[in-house]
Amino acid sequence: MRYVLRFGLALALSLALMAGCSDENGEGGNGGIAGTGGDGGQGGGGVGGDGGSGGTARLSIFVFESPAEGGILPLEDLQLCETDTANCVLTEADGTAELDLPADREISYTWQKEGYVQILRADILPADGSYVPSNVSTDARMTARFELLMSPYPMEGTGTIYAQAFSDELGIVPIADATFELVGATGKAFYLDDDGEWTLNLAATTSQGSGGFVEVSPGEHELKVGGAVERCEVLRGWPSDSENAMRVPVRADHMTITRFYCPPE
Repeated sequence: MRYVLRFGLALALSLALMAGCSDENGEGGNGGIAGTGGDGGQGGGGVGGDGGSGGTARLSIFVFESPAEGGILPLEDLQLCETDTANCVLTEADGTAELDLPADREISYTWQKEGYVQILRADILPADGSYVPSNVSTDARMTARFELLMSPYPMEGTGTIYAQAFSDELGIVPIADATFELVGATGKAFYLDDDGEWTLNLAATTSQGSGGFVEVSPGEHELKVGGAVERCEVLRGWPSDSENAMRVPVRADHMTITRFYCPPE
């Protein structure tokens, strides 16, 4: 029964981004990432540790594909791992998995399944845990998207940043006319049009609230959000000393999913 509520929340959140990447390739609403869809908000996971030094928190995920004919397909045997460690789990038949990770500190984790885009996420998990529903794209869908950007897929040694801007913490209300800037690195900028297609022909977000960069060199970079937004917080990513910005790890042949929360003034 504990997954029934999660499944309902994931379905509701995924509707916002199903035409796009996920939390893909988005989160919860990509997601998302993330496809694919988007990612849900903080909280809702199990409790693991005291949240202090050495404490852990529980990351709970629900990962699914959105087939062309509609509906959602939970993904079994997708591997979720704390980055560069043997701390890994596989999703169950219902697309869910839980993994204990360090709490209240900068961490990252990956997930992968043959035939699907590899995802990297950076986060700081609160002591009471975090829940991430995400719609993940197939390699075939990603290949078609990258063709629109005149970029190779698989990514050939570079990475991708998928960015989202929402006016609510759950990722249901995307922000139009926001811009994303990659600081200290080069990459080919893209945004999602109103139909969720990836394109090089836009200079800001549409009703999808999403965009990003392909062909980004591996390493840690800064991502800034501007345009229609005044004040933004980091929901998925690492804090930056700059205003309206986050630090983003990029890994070869992975898509890093990020999310800004920009509350209305």
